[in-house]
Amino acid sequence: MTALRVVAVDPGLRPGAVELDGTTGAVIRASHTLTGPGSEWIWAAPGWDIAATELQWIFPRRPGARGGTARPQDILKLAFRAGFTLACIPAARSLALLPQEWRADVGGPGLTKEQVQKKIAGNLTALERVLFQAIPAARHGDVLDAIGIGRAAMRLAKTTTKHDWSLTK
Repeated sequence: MTALRVVAVDPGLRPGAVELDGTTGAVIRASHTLTGPGSEWIWAAPGWDIAATELQWIFPRRPGARGGTARPQDILKLAFRAGFTLACIPAARSLALLPQEWRADVGGPGLTKEQVQKKIAGNLTALERVLFQAIPAARHGDVLDAIGIGRAAMRLAKTTTKHDWSLTK
């Protein structure tokens, strides 16, 4: 029996992508770019068993939170990029997950993005940590998000088709 081939992408201007072992969820490859040398494997034929990405969501601003609110045109641009990326990855099954859906796998809806990334990073094996040596430190969070997205997609793909995405849906 061959292992499932799983690819997950955190889309956007600062993307992250990982190949996961479809049985264990272990990180096999990681990239902080979707284009150029070293990222060809993302788009490679014959294709993946599962490809997953994050759907875009506008979070309401919490009282006292720092920073501004996202502009609708930026969210639309990012949403288009996410959908187009997923459509271009050759896969038998494509899944799109809301941030709160994949983050629930890591520790629940009450955690911040930084807390979720810290938990994922804390659970990396020694071999997985070696993969991060080739990724600029400022981009680790993007790749950690891709790991969370991919692992959640692997779990959800076994029990539901709710997150399945296609051009005809």
